[in-house]
Amino acid sequence: IIICHGAGANKGNFIWFLDPLVNRGYNVVFFDFRAHGSSDGRTLTYGLREWRDVLAVVDWLKAEHPAESRRIVGLGSSLGSMALALAAARDERIDAVILDSPFRSPYALAHHHAARIPVLGPLYVNIVLAMMSAQTGTNFFTPSADEAVPRLSDRPAMFIHGENDHMMP
Repeated sequence: IIICHGAGANKGNFIWFLDPLVNRGYNVVFFDFRAHGSSDGRTLTYGLREWRDVLAVVDWLKAEHPAESRRIVGLGSSLGSMALALAAARDERIDAVILDSPFRSPYALAHHHAARIPVLGPLYVNIVLAMMSAQTGTNFFTPSADEAVPRLSDRPAMFIHGENDHMMP
């Protein structure tokens, strides 16, 4: 099981998963996304580049621990959900995903929160997203989990979400 943390978090925030999973016989790997915890980098892209970090972990597992990684399940939270969904859509070596508190896209998430400021909020967020896109060389307007999840085809996907989650619509 690959644990994919959320924005502003790190692998240490999810260490409480270790005991219940290992005690049930699962192999678990934690890592820090770029620009988080002990990883290098300063740029956060809300999953739009972090999916590469997930695939780097898959590559490492398959090369270094092939017997223990015959089946790979990803468990992602928030940013980790987006990165995991985008990674699994690209790589069938991820056999199943559990997406906790996922968001549809960075664009939809930003617009959800910007809607609290009538008229200027949506205009301002588009400017910010355009600046983020230019600064990072990453398109913050189009990639989405809506496109990624159907590409999982017949692989299992579990979604954990609730109507009272005001941070992740």
